Amino acid sequence: TLAQLAVASQIDSACKNHGFIHLVNCGVTPELRDASFAAAEDLFSLEDAVKGGLAKITPKTNTGYASMGVESLNRGRAADMKEAFNVRSGTVHTNDYSSCPQSFVGTAPKLWEAVELFSQRYARACALALGLEPSFFVDKMQKMDMCTLRFLHYPPCDFNPGQGSADKSGMKPAL
Repeated sequence: TLAQLAVASQIDSACKNHGFIHLVNCGVTPELRDASFAAAEDLFSLEDAVKGGLAKITPKTNTGYASMGVESLNRGRAADMKEAFNVRSGTVHTNDYSSCPQSFVGTAPKLWEAVELFSQRYARACALALGLEPSFFVDKMQKMDMCTLRFLHYPPCDFNPGQGSADKSGMKPAL
């Protein structure tokens, strides 16, 4: 449609002229957004003993729970201070919600569906922006088997960017 072509043109222009885009109205309603944050809070506020019963992320499945300090994006540094729960396409993968709060069990699949629908719409817009058939990218991602929806929790920490080691000149070393 003309509206789709107009959006595709805006995406093309933003990527060429600015290098990034900020998308709004992506199909995640305010109610679903709020429910998703509340469900994630319910999940991550479980007692550690209950979290111990959650399905663990493995390289084979890339679904389930990763506890605090288990993952590290930089193997040369200490583990990342976060916990995560990965959800993948329920038509391709098995998401094990054992021991998860009911709010999370009910909300995570709904958020996945909204994000999946949006990704298909965005893929069509990108194809149009590149002058390709609208289904070019959508056809390549039919199964959504390489996609992951990741719920993350970073605990609050005491961090003051003005603190740190300084020499007598008042200069702070850059890392």
